[in-house]
Amino acid sequence: MTDIGYDQHQDGFLHEATGDIAACETGFELFRVIRKIASAMGFHSFIVMRLPTTGAMKLNESILLSNWNPELLRAYDQLGLLNGSKIIRQLKESVVPFTYNLAHVNENRGDGNDQVAVELFKTFDHMEGAYVPTNDRSGNRGAIGFAGSKDAIEGADLGMLSLLSTHIYDRLLNLSEQREPKVQLTSREKECLVWTAAGKTGSETATILGISEKTVNHHLGSAAAKLDTVNRAHTVAVALRMGLLED
Repeated sequence: MTDIGYDQHQDGFLHEATGDIAACETGFELFRVIRKIASAMGFHSFIVMRLPTTGAMKLNESILLSNWNPELLRAYDQLGLLNGSKIIRQLKESVVPFTYNLAHVNENRGDGNDQVAVELFKTFDHMEGAYVPTNDRSGNRGAIGFAGSKDAIEGADLGMLSLLSTHIYDRLLNLSEQREPKVQLTSREKECLVWTAAGKTGSETATILGISEKTVNHHLGSAAAKLDTVNRAHTVAVALRMGLLED
């Protein structure tokens, strides 16, 4: 694997990219490969996520990997744009990959934030993009999105992006499982992860369990260390995939 960019029009692009995905041994290595794929397809930004649960308020809590500008993500959550997102709605209602245009996808959001959302994403040059619904072996839903300023990609390119996204999502959730096939979580770690999976914040989980938020953070951090995951959303996704949260 090298840092040399891909050329999607070159023979062997798909074979090389899927091979690089399979060769990734860490989340950081996969991050670099996704970034190269996005660039080859004409995009500058990507996001890999679990689908937010009903009632979830922050997109950040569902992200597994992303190179979105931190200011964009912070503003998105502060403005409460998740619940009115037509992209999230479509991802929950369909398993078909789709492209989007910034202005069109923010028409009639239903939360009164049509123009607010357009101006925010326009600032960070998320003018056009594509999303690919994904899922793991247990049926838990996720998605990978790509954004940039290019025109909407054609059908063949969307099919290629869909195939690559399937490989990416599977590899990301596989990394920790391969390293720690016999991970044992404590009962408290499981409880904290279950409530996190339900969309609860650290503070809300602390109240529900009758413990301090600091203790919740400790248990979630311990679970992440055991599963070698990069954030809470990633920890939940891997734990669900491995069946560690089942009774």
